[in-house]
Amino acid sequence: ILLDADTAHQPLYSRQAIADRSRTNQTTVIKTLKQFLDEGLDSVLQIKRNRNSDYARQKVDAADETKLIQLAYGPAPKGHARWSLRLLEKAAEVELAHPIKKDAIGRLFKKTASTSQKTLLGNPNRPRCQLCCGHGRCLRRLCSAL
Repeated sequence: ILLDADTAHQPLYSRQAIADRSRTNQTTVIKTLKQFLDEGLDSVLQIKRNRNSDYARQKVDAADETKLIQLAYGPAPKGHARWSLRLLEKAAEVELAHPIKKDAIGRLFKKTASTSQKTLLGNPNRPRCQLCCGHGRCLRRLCSAL
């Protein structure tokens, strides 16, 4: 953005052309140029992460995630048939360097539709043909044409 806005270099670009070339929008171009004028080059070059981004809100890093998975797939504590979120939260207080709430642990172990067995394999009771797609839906019009 700064190189395209530099008047010492030719050709000169409009704000919209700079936005198109840098794959951003005009607002970002204007804010970047204003920040450069007010605070200097170092301020513009510094990477800032939005507090609300998924990475910033992530409470469990890779090492903690590994330890939690090992705990969850290990034997349950005495007196319990399986691990619950509350039990994992209590165990995480002991095992990990910082406490992790049960909500973050629940998000870690949450099942998603894209990984469910039904989505991946389709309906196991339904006969499959060569033209079935990955979701188990048969393209009957094509099958009957064969």
